[in-house]
Amino acid sequence: MSLPHRSGYRAPVRPSPSLVEPPSEKPGKTTDIFGWVIPVYLLLLSGGFAFLRSPIATMRGNELSIDRAAFTTINAVTLTGFGQTIGLNELRVPGQIGVFFLMTGGTLLALVVGGQLVTRIVGLPYSSRMIRLSALGAVGAAALFGAAGLGDTVPHGAFLGISALGNSGLFIGKLPACDDLSAMVILLPLAVAGGLGIPIWLELIASFIKRQSLSFHSLISLSMYGSAYIVGLGLLMTQLETDKALPAALATCSASAITARSAGFSLAWIDQFTRTGQWILAGLMVFGPASGGTGGGLKGTTLFVLFRGLRRSYKGGRPDRAMAIAAAWILTYALLVFVGFLILLEFAPQIPADRVLFLTISAASNVGWSHDPISLVKSGLVTLSAIMLLGRMLPITVLWWMSKSAGRTDVAVG
Repeated sequence: MSLPHRSGYRAPVRPSPSLVEPPSEKPGKTTDIFGWVIPVYLLLLSGGFAFLRSPIATMRGNELSIDRAAFTTINAVTLTGFGQTIGLNELRVPGQIGVFFLMTGGTLLALVVGGQLVTRIVGLPYSSRMIRLSALGAVGAAALFGAAGLGDTVPHGAFLGISALGNSGLFIGKLPACDDLSAMVILLPLAVAGGLGIPIWLELIASFIKRQSLSFHSLISLSMYGSAYIVGLGLLMTQLETDKALPAALATCSASAITARSAGFSLAWIDQFTRTGQWILAGLMVFGPASGGTGGGLKGTTLFVLFRGLRRSYKGGRPDRAMAIAAAWILTYALLVFVGFLILLEFAPQIPADRVLFLTISAASNVGWSHDPISLVKSGLVTLSAIMLLGRMLPITVLWWMSKSAGRTDVAVG
């Protein structure tokens, strides 16, 4: 049926379906993302566990134990990246390839799921298809950059490039030194890029090409990330145990301030810092990079939304649902760290309590940074695996909850 003729009538211009969600998706509405996320995670975990237990991945007669295979699988899929007494260099090539696919799958899941949820929460004009293609492109670019400038061989470099984008911390071969040009130009920038997530990078590209202004979410995320880096760098510069020349000290503290935000690469030893410096690193681990990226932890936007809501309430306004979600997420994270710390204390009495707490925070934030390679066994290893898995799944749950109940908001939490 044709529209009646009206003077001056113009047909509405439809936005390109490649850039925005189809009209059938109402603003603020999101599909039940757990309907496919959980099965994919379960498939990766179960398939990775079965493969790493087989003699294909390890030498016959020297297969990984059940708890060690489960830990190695979760360590890769959740992008935590703890170093172990049995390192990736000791696996056979098929085993290393298996870990590579687990890590790459975890990276794509984090970028795609987080990107789609943040896009819907904040109301950005990017379709799910565009988020998926951008995530694939980012992983491919990371592999190319890594192969070109990282690692002692091309495959090792590609592995390290994707690990950096995924804020995983896993590597095969050798890591570059923190003051090495490849670390400063390729490794650490890839870690920052993955931590920020796809939506922020799409906005940055659009801002550069089309001179579009950034959303409030991206502005706050970038501001919080930059502020935490500058404050962390300044504090860490005062907490080095050993005397270093200024360039070496800057490189060490800069790499540590970035890698503590979820990347977890052992570019600098934790023991290089005083006890106070190690607690500063623990604080940086709590607040990961940005919502919807590959990093873990609470994120700076969570604190921003909470304090903005408290300030609004103090002035007589009504707290919004976003503030309630932020408060619930902070309490949940604190509970995860507290309970995990108590259980690990029971199963790892040989480790000093402060190091157990550092390890728990590192696992809950999917950082994967520890004083020593993980030597826990059985119940201790199972507990650490559970903390890592919850640390990865809970932020996704918070983002999903926010997309379902809070409607459109200007800043995402999770």
